[in-house]
Amino acid sequence: MDDPTLPLRDLSAAHAAADQPDAAIAAFARVCDARFGLRLLTVFAWDAGDDLCHRVWSNRPDAYPFPAAKKMGPTRWGDTVLRKRLPWCGPTRAHIREAFFDHALIESLGCGACLSAPVIWQDRVIGAVSVLDAEGAYDEADAAALGLMTWALIPALLAQRTSRAEQPSKDKETS
Repeated sequence: MDDPTLPLRDLSAAHAAADQPDAAIAAFARVCDARFGLRLLTVFAWDAGDDLCHRVWSNRPDAYPFPAAKKMGPTRWGDTVLRKRLPWCGPTRAHIREAFFDHALIESLGCGACLSAPVIWQDRVIGAVSVLDAEGAYDEADAAALGLMTWALIPALLAQRTSRAEQPSKDKETS
């Protein structure tokens, strides 16, 4: 039987590492891969009320480089994840097309399903995570589970926010 505390120990060790926020987010990605399976995972920071998201990490920097700024238009995804602060499940390519203007790139990576969840700190959404895999890979129960896991990203996003505030923007606007 697998040790159920192993992911927590891995996350704890990653948060103690010097290479932040990369170490913590990479450990979170490994937990997500073990739990859900994934082809793509992205994490972004968000300042409430703004339509500009800041990608801070991706397991596919060739396709989704970071840091990068990305304008988010009004979509059901944004309304659900950022404004209503709820997990979102898009189990089909149709959901991906409706939610993301860069759906062609997403589909070219073999992704046709997405889980997203907000990262909430002190009653504010400070970012979100999206986990993507083949069409039909996820359901609403997976989205709810991801929503319960996002606490592990809070330190990384707070550190990234502090770093971004202290330095001139290095973000490049991307798709």
